[in-house]
Amino acid sequence: MASRSYSSALTGLMLLLMACGGSEVAPTPVAPTPVAPTPVAPIVPVETPAPARAVSVVVLNDTDASVVLERSFGPAQPLSLARLDGPLDASARLDQQDDALSHRWVQTCECYCPGPCAECEPPMQVNVTLAPGERYTMAWSGMLRQPATGADCFEPVAPQAGHYVFSVCTKDDMCATRDVTLPAARDIELLLSHRESVTRCGGLNSAVATRLGRRVRDSVARTLRDRPVSTCPSAPTCVEPANLPSVLAQTRPGECALLAIPRGNEVEYRVFLPLPAT
Repeated sequence: MASRSYSSALTGLMLLLMACGGSEVAPTPVAPTPVAPTPVAPIVPVETPAPARAVSVVVLNDTDASVVLERSFGPAQPLSLARLDGPLDASARLDQQDDALSHRWVQTCECYCPGPCAECEPPMQVNVTLAPGERYTMAWSGMLRQPATGADCFEPVAPQAGHYVFSVCTKDDMCATRDVTLPAARDIELLLSHRESVTRCGGLNSAVATRLGRRVRDSVARTLRDRPVSTCPSAPTCVEPANLPSVLAQTRPGECALLAIPRGNEVEYRVFLPLPAT
């Protein structure tokens, strides 16, 4: 139907040209207007959290002496983790639940959103002593927790699937680490042992040192609230024991410094804080 309508209109046009004394002119074909292709946004892979799996984190004292773990701020306090194959929010830490020793600290002072959580003074110190061969076990939901933006409460966060390093440190700064793939398929065991020794900065896991340094800085901030701890660097500077005297001689008053010193089977942290503002 559309082709017959087009032919009729073309015949009328040629007759009109002939009546005016013109010659017959063949119609000029008109090329179709090209249509610009619709741009397609590139497909960007989105990293999605893996389903969390509940496991236990077990610390075994494999030394020949007793060790002490501080857990004043909850059962997860001696433990930390860092991601090896991607970013991890510096404020994220292992999720934890109250137990018989935490006296409702987590539920009251580090509550889940919507909150708000209570404003709490630092809790009484709670220590756990492990004799040689004893274990410390924390039931872990497989989730992380981090402070909510603009709210005084915490949000549960599923960790991205990938490679992480878990660490535990005693009150005497004896530390142990374990590389783990999350979500974990089995319990995570950390072995405190004198057989591991690190005396040089090259042998110190930088991710673990940074994570532990943040924990030390946060602990100092909770204790010395009048000091400008926020000016301290988030990552510690590793200093080998032989170089420590010269580094201390160069430390200037009024500046914050966070140092990590590997000492065999432990890592010593030193924090230098400016005096309170007057």
